[in-house]
This record gives sequence, structure tokens and C-alpha cells, in this order.
Amino acid sequence: MTTSVKRRLSISNMLAPAATPTKRSKTVPSPGQRRPLEDGQGVPAALRPDDPQEVLCLLSHDGLKDLVTTLLKHPQAGPVVRALLQSNKSQARVDAQARARKIFDSLMKQISEKEEDLEIDGDRLNGLQGAAEYPDAVKHLMPNIEALIELGPASHGPALAWQLLLKIAKVALSPGVVGEIDVDGDEEDNDWFHELVDESMLAICKAQTLSEDKKWLCEFRRSELLNLRRRASYSDDDLPNERYALTLEFLNDFLKTSA
Repeated sequence: MTTSVKRRLSISNMLAPAATPTKRSKTVPSPGQRRPLEDGQGVPAALRPDDPQEVLCLLSHDGLKDLVTTLLKHPQAGPVVRALLQSNKSQARVDAQARARKIFDSLMKQISEKEEDLEIDGDRLNGLQGAAEYPDAVKHLMPNIEALIELGPASHGPALAWQLLLKIAKVALSPGVVGEIDVDGDEEDNDWFHELVDESMLAICKAQTLSEDKKWLCEFRRSELLNLRRRASYSDDDLPNERYALTLEFLNDFLKTSA
């Protein structure tokens, strides 16, 4: 091959377009079809369902308690979990008491605001009518009071719930006649609400029997309920009513056996 021919071939190679690199073929998903992921690619680690931290975030409080209860029964893990729980007992008590107080303050604020809305002061006509409407206005708070009771005596939840129940029970005593003022509804119209209060108070007393200090279940608790009964009487001629019978029966039996 002559020198001139070699030169022409070299120039032709330099001017030829560069070869296009081979691309991997991609499967294009059809509309509505998700592209398959391999080895977790494209998924943040924090969102992968097999991440223990993610599972913990998804667990409810009851679910977590069930999990710990199961671990306590395990022959190897049980002693370790039990030791961890004991080491955190003091802080857990402090946290529970703070949580109970926060719930109590929130409920007390809502109760006071509702009394202001209904102008309950016992002196004006609209205040007396508001007392008759009060049970319907606060009945939605009862589940939150129940949740406070379920926190247990160590959190002071049941004792705080008792204060709330006493407050709403006193306001729910709506007189039928005050002087010459007639009020819509009679005292008996609120019986259903006081039955709810009685059931919750009974739950509180039962919870307090599990407390390390049972002095809370004393004669003063019984006198508080008897005072509520007397407040519901319209005159000295009225016979004592039967409200709070469940709680009073429980307290009577408890005080007899603990005397």
C-alpha cells in the first residue's frame, strides 16, 4: 500500500462519527403498573418496612405493651427486659404523673369554658337553664376522663379524675324551681348522666385498691358522695335519692373490711 493511500485511510478514520455506546434496554411499565425495585434501591432506609425503628414508630402504646409482655415470658430475653423495666421505674412514674397532670389541666379548662359558655352561676335565669343543659355539653369528655383513670394510681390519674367528676356532678344538679323561676327540665332528667359518673367513680375506687397507699379510700370519699345526694334535694321534705349507689356500696364494704 502506497503512502498516499495510507494517509487517506487515516484521515477517513478521524472524520468518521464516534461509535454510539450500547445502552441497556429498559422495560417501560405499562400505565398503572409500578416499576419493580431490586434490592431496596430507591427506597430510603428509614422507610423500609423491615427496619426495627420504623416498626417501633408504627406500634401503638397497647401494641408496645403487648410486645414487652411477650418478651418478659421469653426464657432468655425475659430477665434482660425485666431488669431494664426496673431501672426505668422511677422515670416512668414521673413521666406518667406529668402526662396525667397535663390531661387533667386540659379537661379542667374545657369544663370551665363550658360553664362560662352556659353562664352557669346559680344566680341568673340563663345560668339555671344552662345547668339543665350542662350534662349534654360535657358528656363528650367522659372518654377522656376514663383514659385518665386507666393511667393507674401511680400516675395519680384516678385521684385527678375524681376531682373532675365531682366538679361536673355538682354543676349537673339542676334545680327545677328556684324561688319563682321555673327552669326547663327537672332534676330527674339528669339521672342518666349521674349514672355515668357513678360508674366512673366506681372504677376509680377499684383502681385505688391497687395503689401502694390505700388511704385515699377513706370516709371523706363517702362524705363527698353523700353531700352530692343532699345537694340534689329540693327541700328538707324530700327523701334521700339513690344516686351513686354503686360507688357508695363499694366504699361501705371497703371501709368495713379495712377498719
